[in-house]
Amino acid sequence: MPFIKRCYPASVDRVWSVFVGLENPGPDEPGLWSFDAADYEPVIGKKFNLKCLPILGTRFNGNFDCEVISIEPQRFWATTLEAEASRGPSAQWVQQVEFTDHYGGTLLNWNLSGVQTADPHER
Repeated sequence: MPFIKRCYPASVDRVWSVFVGLENPGPDEPGLWSFDAADYEPVIGKKFNLKCLPILGTRFNGNFDCEVISIEPQRFWATTLEAEASRGPSAQWVQQVEFTDHYGGTLLNWNLSGVQTADPHER
């Protein structure tokens, strides 16, 4: 199960607002989304599509059909992800992101579950 921890030197409120798309990142802040999220809104049940570069060395073409499944403002955000494949089956994952105050900044914990580690394309 992939897991990423990252600290941001900004308040949970600010990181949350940028992450869920309520505010744009400032000129000195990295964007938290590195892909195009068409039709995204931070609303439970909202379906949207993510587009990024194809995932090199895998069957996945960079298109993801998603649905927001949980939101607890300034604390937790989760979506389903269906990774579209150029060949073979798509993959079904759930991403969960937790936001925690960390010495005046924000600790962001990102978790991806449902990964089939026996499938070399999902490792």
